[in-house]
Amino acid sequence: MEQYGGLSSTWAELALAACLRRLSTSSLSEAWGVGVADAWTDGPDAFCVVYRYMTVAKTLGIRMTKSGPHPAAETEDAERFGREVADFDIGEPLGTVANNLRPDRNGIDWWGYLDAKTPVKPT
Repeated sequence: MEQYGGLSSTWAELALAACLRRLSTSSLSEAWGVGVADAWTDGPDAFCVVYRYMTVAKTLGIRMTKSGPHPAAETEDAERFGREVADFDIGEPLGTVANNLRPDRNGIDWWGYLDAKTPVKPT
């Protein structure tokens, strides 16, 4: 997490850092039941988090973008957006999202704002 959130950070780096910090401290949601396996930025305006949720027997992945959030999200403030993703997306049960997960070749079930292909961590 230390690699994200520096002075010259992109929107995605700031949002991801805020999301990861919030997941480790939030008492607003059920984030205490989330185990993060991996996380990365996907360009300057998107980030991915791979995680396990206490009530789901799958490895989940979420990709969130600055340009594609739900209507209530305020995306200009990257840190606020990252905290909201932690509290209201990752830190909450999947609900009907579970019906639309897209599996990748590594066994990760993805959701969020996906391109034609599922996300792949840069090497």
